[in-house]
Amino acid sequence: MFFDSYFSVLYPYISDHISSPTAVLMPVKELIELCRSRGIMVAVDGAHAVGQVPLNLDELDVDFYAGSLHKWLFTARGCGFLYISPRHQSALHPVVTSWGYNSGNMHAEFHQEGTRDQTPYFTVPEAIRFFKSLGGLESIRNYCMPLIDKAAELVVNRWGTEKLAIPSDMEAPYMRCVRVPFIEGYHGQQGGDARFHTEIFYHSKIQISSTTLDGSDIWCRFSASVFNKPEDYEELAAGGMKVIRGELANDVVMMKSHTFSQSKVC
Repeated sequence: MFFDSYFSVLYPYISDHISSPTAVLMPVKELIELCRSRGIMVAVDGAHAVGQVPLNLDELDVDFYAGSLHKWLFTARGCGFLYISPRHQSALHPVVTSWGYNSGNMHAEFHQEGTRDQTPYFTVPEAIRFFKSLGGLESIRNYCMPLIDKAAELVVNRWGTEKLAIPSDMEAPYMRCVRVPFIEGYHGQQGGDARFHTEIFYHSKIQISSTTLDGSDIWCRFSASVFNKPEDYEELAAGGMKVIRGELANDVVMMKSHTFSQSKVC
């Protein structure tokens, strides 16, 4: 089997919890159990998971888990966490050694790494209070999940295209990935996916993510959060159609500093 031949205790299996470019929710619990049965360590990249899916690290029994808090828990940027299972804590040290090195206390070693800015972490308590004030995970999911389903249906119909073909239970709760119809000068060209993103961002002031899969197809990944409304996706669909029809300038535009502050995130 692939797992038996490729992985060992020296090479941990690394998996996204939710993949960023394709919005795929991975079956991490099953993957962890499969790896554990073969003595393989597991590291999970949960950058998009916290705030989208229920997360219990004790139940997962994962070896390593890294999560971002600024994406879906609304903290300041640059705020996240690294979970290390107690069975590995004595063997790991931060790349940048500083106060607490070799103290035998994992938290002391990672607490202060050189001159790293610690201030984003002070936003976590307020972010959690805000998250709870919105009704917590269940209420947020009840708003965002129907919104992203309708948004994906709208974009697919307007663009005459399709969603990424994955089982519905593997779709990220608040994210969808839709194929961009063929655009001359974009598809098959180096940087064509970034160019699609740039045109929508600059002309429609909407922030999405785009990537190239299978060597040539461009896919647009967008999301729904508590600050989004159905009208945002009307604008996304319309802005994308302008690019698809070639109605926007083909030259690469320079971003103005004020554009980002006025943009919408989808």
